This record gives sequence, structure tokens and C-alpha cells, in this order.
Amino acid sequence: VELFHCLSPTGEKRPEKDTLLGMQTIYDVFYAKEYWLNFFGGAQGAKHTDIAMNMVRGVGTARPASTYQGSVSIYFGSKRRTTAEILAKAKERKRDVRLV
Repeated sequence: VELFHCLSPTGEKRPEKDTLLGMQTIYDVFYAKEYWLNFFGGAQGAKHTDIAMNMVRGVGTARPASTYQGSVSIYFGSKRRTTAEILAKAKERKRDVRLV
């Protein structure tokens, strides 16, 4: 899973303008299960962009990644659903948490 910061107003992927925020891999995918992915990478606006990008990709000597970029919840199901159904289900499962 690749998480991009998309600057296009239409959501169109433009590699020259979009910023890769993080990459994660999900192994052993099961249906009807929610997966939370936490993305880490280099600092935004870093002086050494090549080192920051290596942190995002998880390669090179710059380990571990220094900056939390965000979290994404991914749900795999066996039925096709509309966006409204997906959002309604997400609101049902939503719970308040606090990072310590």
C-alpha cells in the first residue's frame, strides 16, 4: 500500500507533484477484517530529500524512519459496496483514542 499526498483537485495521480508519504505491505489478507497501517517516513521539507525518501521506502541506512506520517484503515470485503455504505460502516466502528 502506498500513501500519497495528492495535490490534484480531481484526485488524478501526478507523480511529479504528488508526494509519497509512506509504504506498507499487508501479508495474509482475510475478508471481513480491518487492517490499520501506520506510515513512517522522513521529515517533510527535509534538506536531504534522498535520505527522507529512503526512510519512506524503508531502504538504505536511514532506519528507523524518523517521522510519523499518518494511519490508514483498510477493510477487505467479499461484497461490492457503495461509498455511502462504506462510510456508514466506518462511522459505526469509529472509536475515540488518544496517543500517549
